[in-house]
Amino acid sequence: MRSCGGREIAASIACHAAIKVNMPLEPAKMDWLLAELGKTEHPMSCPHGRPIALRYSLRDIQRAFQRI
Repeated sequence: MRSCGGREIAASIACHAAIKVNMPLEPAKMDWLLAELGKTEHPMSCPHGRPIALRYSLRDIQRAFQRI
């Protein structure tokens, strides 16, 4: 059986407590979450390293909508 380190346990707790898809949020809560996210060491991924935000260039978006 594999033992979990403190970091893995913390990551698991964080993911289980995370806001889920389609969970309604008040604008003030959204602002607070984004501000807190910006303070983290890795704001573009969850504690397990999975992406939580993606960055697209304007060109990528235009291409996806067949505008170029």
